[in-house]
Amino acid sequence: VRVRSGQTYFHARCAILTFPLMVLKRGHVDIHPPLPDWKTRAIEEIGAGTACKIFVRLQKPLLNDDISVLRTERKTWWRPGWGYPNERPMLVAMVGGSEAMRLEKAPIADVEEEVRNELRKVFGGSRVNIHEVRRTAWIGDPRFGMAYSYLPTGVSPNRRSDLQRPVMSVLFAGEATSGTMPASVHGAAATGMDAARIAQALWQHASLAEAIG
Repeated sequence: VRVRSGQTYFHARCAILTFPLMVLKRGHVDIHPPLPDWKTRAIEEIGAGTACKIFVRLQKPLLNDDISVLRTERKTWWRPGWGYPNERPMLVAMVGGSEAMRLEKAPIADVEEEVRNELRKVFGGSRVNIHEVRRTAWIGDPRFGMAYSYLPTGVSPNRRSDLQRPVMSVLFAGEATSGTMPASVHGAAATGMDAARIAQALWQHASLAEAIG
């Protein structure tokens, strides 16, 4: 396998592709020879979802110790550190669809003001002391272009296994290739470890069939 990055070339016994699905959909990576039809069909048919995560760091906690989830007017919030020692006062929300697009494009000052107003409707103005607000920008980032993968209605779950299946010495990993934990960091990590195991076997001069088996 030969990989080109800019003007630099890398030669290896195999390569592991972990690009987000949208990068493959948009053809941002040139692969020669072209991928087989069953692989391109999987890339085309698996859906790419939109989502935006909002992270709010508070000056002090808003929720009682036994409450981990909060529903405001437009969002559902959770405490990412709930149940762990030395939890920091934080809330996280995730929204999808057109709302995710709106929040990603909005100035961060406007997002912070929106969050503050929603929380004040629940707790009153005097209790809401926000230290910092951050948000993801996956959709507009050309290195991602999406937040997670999903199977549209009528698309076979076998498309995920097709996406993961190697093409000669090119291996594929990432959450979109996971049949058991898609749309999650866990799925991305697990498929990456599976691909690394196969790559290690190929490095030790096993055949592709032996490495996968």
